[in-house]
Amino acid sequence: MSELAGRGWGEPERSIWEVRSARRQYTDRKWLGWVAVDRGIRIAERYLLPYDKAGWRRARLSIHRAITSHGYSMHRQSFTQEFDEDALDAAVLRISQVRFLADKDPRIHSTVRAIAEHLGEGVLVNRYRLDESVDGLSGQEGAFFLTSFWLVDALAHTGNLEEAERRFERLLHFSSPLGLFAEEVDVRSGQLLVNFPQAFTHLPLVGPAVNRERARQRTPGVRGLKRGPGPRPGDAAG
Repeated sequence: MSELAGRGWGEPERSIWEVRSARRQYTDRKWLGWVAVDRGIRIAERYLLPYDKAGWRRARLSIHRAITSHGYSMHRQSFTQEFDEDALDAAVLRISQVRFLADKDPRIHSTVRAIAEHLGEGVLVNRYRLDESVDGLSGQEGAFFLTSFWLVDALAHTGNLEEAERRFERLLHFSSPLGLFAEEVDVRSGQLLVNFPQAFTHLPLVGPAVNRERARQRTPGVRGLKRGPGPRPGDAAG
């Protein structure tokens, strides 16, 4: 997987949302490629497995540089949906979870603020704005619980525990009497929409619940992996 990601990260994709429009240079697919290469390197080094050290490290550095150069908008002060564009996408919130940059990096903090302000409606968060993004689908959609919990997790990672807890508690009130969540919710009526129950909603519900507690103990992140802001010095040379 790391080998494939290192070779194919520059190809256009349809984003994690599997849009029906043309393939584009979606930022979310780029950092997911970075994660695949980075974790492959970490696993190989931890367990003393053979791998293309120079090639994988060059790929990791190239992806990182491409994202920070083309996937961040100075105008919006946020990582964006596509390279060299200004439209926002809540999928970039997960950059805070994968150690692509340090939690204290100002680009992470400004991205969290921009997504909350531009895509948020109360404690709910839309995937993206339909008037800014072309996804090939017609009609309207509700806010996604998935992205709403991603914002809670990002707030926990960046140290804004009070806001994370406030949003988390309010989001819990949208569940059914059995404590289950749908895929989407109507932001005006609170009516649960589309798939119910939705596993992809419940997984990111667990994440912020755990990371809020880790943040209190100052240990957010993946246990056992070294923390750091992207590639280390000398990675390009191997």
